[in-house]
This record gives sequence, structure tokens and C-alpha cells, in this order.
Amino acid sequence: MLGASKPLELATPEIAWRAQVFNDSRDKQFPAWYDMQSDYFKLKEGKARSNFLRQFPQLEDYWDWRRDWFHRNPDVVPYLADKYQFEYKNLEDIRAAEENQPNYTWQEWQGVLTPPLSRLVQDYIARGTPMTGIARERIQEIADQQGISEEELLDLIEQSMNTP
Repeated sequence: MLGASKPLELATPEIAWRAQVFNDSRDKQFPAWYDMQSDYFKLKEGKARSNFLRQFPQLEDYWDWRRDWFHRNPDVVPYLADKYQFEYKNLEDIRAAEENQPNYTWQEWQGVLTPPLSRLVQDYIARGTPMTGIARERIQEIADQQGISEEELLDLIEQSMNTP
């Protein structure tokens, strides 16, 4: 035997679902991210890369979004990136990030909910409009997939709607 290998650690269903939210959000907001990033890293460091970023600023926009998403959802990062260095301002920011997961923007939640359901949820939160039984069932399914309660899910969505 050549040596003991580390057993493969699979993501829980909740983490796998959240990783899929990352992938779906990324591909929707930055459809050309992979090709741009591949081209960037093929270039020599220095002026060639700087010129590339001036020509394609959306690559830096993608990196900024990715970094922000990772900091809002640190439990998912080991399943999305081989190496990632977290840099928080203080211990309170670290604990807040760990405790408030999943942490999506309203735009990201809209992708999770689908347009019709997101409008129903928005009306429910903003106006107190009751949701249909089917909408409630779907909300419960999404909460289960996220590994949280329906109430926690709606609270997180409401927080995202109130965050600029």
C-alpha cells in the first residue's frame, strides 16, 4: 500500500444545493466568466494582464462578486475552491458570516425562487399578502434544501430585500 489517502468528503445535500445556487448565480450574472478567466491566466503577468482587465472589466466584477459571495457563505467555499484565503475585518464579521448562512442577495434569492414565486414572496413580506398553499409548499421545499426552517428562510429573504 502506497499510503493512506484521505477519504473523499462529500458535501451534505444542503451544502451541495447552496453550491448549485453559487454556480447558477455566477453563470447567469457572468456568462463568459470561464473563457475570460482562462484567457487572463494564459497571459504573462504584468502589463498584458493589466491591459486585459482594462479591456474586460467584467472579469474583475466577477472576482469581486465571487469574493463577496464566498465571504457571505463560507461553509460552501471548500466545495467551490481549492484554496481560498478569507480576510475579515474582525472576529464579529467572521461570526456573523458563519451564523447568517445561507446569505444571498435579493437577486440571488430571485434565481432560487423563480420569478413568479419571488413576486409572491415579495408581496407576502412587503404587504402581508397571503401565499397560496402551492407557494407555501415550494417555500418549505426550498427551506428544507437549505437546511433551515421556513421562518428562517423568509427572514433571510426579507433581510436581503432590505439590504442595498
